[in-house]
Amino acid sequence: MIEGVKHALIHRKCRRTEKYLPYVFEKEIKLIDVNWKGQYGSYCILTDSALANAKSIPPNQFKYLTRGMVRLSEDSALGFSLMTNEINTEKYQEMLSHIKSWIK
Repeated sequence: MIEGVKHALIHRKCRRTEKYLPYVFEKEIKLIDVNWKGQYGSYCILTDSALANAKSIPPNQFKYLTRGMVRLSEDSALGFSLMTNEINTEKYQEMLSHIKSWIK
């Protein structure tokens, strides 16, 4: 498969996140392209509009949703959803590193 076509498939999968737009603070999906361990992918981070300005997050709810897809190998890809209450932390980076660890 041509490299550009494979990358387009990843983008199309990530665009399915648009169904969340009525419920999130963001007005459009902004994909973040990545190249992890030589494999490409994309993800986006969305903010729950009901929690965007909340001083505290109720139990079992999450302020942020990170959704994406990354190639694991030549013949496989991983779609992921990561729900968190903080994104600018070392713990968040550790969770992304865990996702990266699946890439061969």
